[in-house]
Amino acid sequence: MTKEELEILWKDKNNWWCGAIYHCKDDPRLVVPKPVKWTGWTMNFAYPWRAVSLIIVILLAASLPIFIEMKLNVANPVVLCITLIVIAVLIIGYFKYLSSKTE
Repeated sequence: MTKEELEILWKDKNNWWCGAIYHCKDDPRLVVPKPVKWTGWTMNFAYPWRAVSLIIVILLAASLPIFIEMKLNVANPVVLCITLIVIAVLIIGYFKYLSSKTE
């Protein structure tokens, strides 16, 4: 699919439930920009298993700093903050990559 075709699907109001939940089987992307693009991304819930598995991965990644603190007894908040920032940057970068795919 071309970017123009994906943009047409994304702009179609029938593919948005309550203006916030994207559901379009014709759109192969798992992650798409929200209706107001600068507010972030959302998942294409037309593929429920893929969306749920991505949510689980995000939750596991978000719990990584807590796991590090418990296992390594790291009480340094700087280490935990840096870990959280790295995880957030990786997730945001991955979402940006997924939302830009046109295949």
